[in-house]
Parts: sequence; C-alpha cells; structure tokens
Amino acid sequence: MYLLDSFSPCKVTVALQKKLGSNVSFNSWLVSFVFAQSQPEPSETFTHNAQLEPNGKIHLYWKFNQTHITFEVHGNTTGWVGIGISPGGSMMGADMNVGWAKNGEATITDRHGVTTGNAYPPLDTEQNVELLGGSECDGWTVLKFRRQLAACDLQDLEFTTYTMRVIYAWGLDDPTGDDLSRSDYHTPVRRDSTDN
Repeated sequence: MYLLDSFSPCKVTVALQKKLGSNVSFNSWLVSFVFAQSQPEPSETFTHNAQLEPNGKIHLYWKFNQTHITFEVHGNTTGWVGIGISPGGSMMGADMNVGWAKNGEATITDRHGVTTGNAYPPLDTEQNVELLGGSECDGWTVLKFRRQLAACDLQDLEFTTYTMRVIYAWGLDDPTGDDLSRSDYHTPVRRDSTDN
C-alpha cells in the first residue's frame, strides 16, 4: 500500500476518534468538513506548481534534477487522474501517466496517445514510471510519481527546457477492473491542455 506522509483530514479524524472515542462523532465531521473545502497540501516542497483546471479540480506540482522529474497531482475526484505532455496540446502523440487510488492502494500507469484522434490511450510497452505514493480522501485523489527526463522507449517523450503543453483529464470513478477500459473515458467535459 502506498500512502503519502502528508497532513490529511482523514488522519486527523481517525486520530481524534482513537483519542476521544465515541464522543468525537460531531467533531470528526466538523474537522473533515473544514478541511474538505480545499485541496490537500503537497507532501513536500516543489519548485513548480500549476492549477491546471480553471475551477481548481486539478493541481500539479513538480520538481526535477539532472536525471528525473517528480510529479504530484491532486484531483478533486474519487476516480482516476491523468496528466501528460503533448507536442500539440492533444492526446495525439502525447506521453501520459494515469493513476488512481482504490481500496487503499495507489496505481500509476505509463501510456501514450495514438496517432489519430483523441482516442483511448493504451499502456506503453514498458512501464517506466515509479509510484512514490498515493491516496484518496474527502473527494481528492493524490498521486506522486517520478520518471526519467530522457525518453526511455519509443512511446515516451523527452522532457526539455522548452515550454511544453500539459494535458490533463479525470474520471468520476476508479476503474472497475485492474486497469482503465474504454468505458472509463473522460468525455470532453473532464479534460483540457495548458502551456506549462
């Protein structure tokens, strides 16, 4: 199981219930309600961040060194969240990571856009992304992962110092199986792109 070691209203509620017992039912609801109104805090200090979705539903944090880039994405959903880099701002030819937290376990996948249209993104032949943590709490899914800056296979794009188009999407539900399926597609309402 992968869980972030950051402050969480769910952890506060559990800690209060353990300490105060049954007398905390109203207080735990109040604590969860107060903190659920805003997104979770990042698990560490990141050098860059962006609110990707105009209504605050998707936030991205990142930092990099000479060889790797680390991301933490916060999605205001209890479903899956995906981000990617794209040469033209669409899914065509994009390099994507899609993940979710389900039954207490986080998952991250390495995917790519096909060359025609904004179609369902298949898994890369090589899964070269490292999951560092993930959780789902009070309507937010948080995923932390890293990958190499260099392209590791023909389905990856290299991260450069040039401005890159970031694409993002989210689903309302976790996948019903072990991976996304075509029925989990985001629809035009829950996706977009931005320059970052």
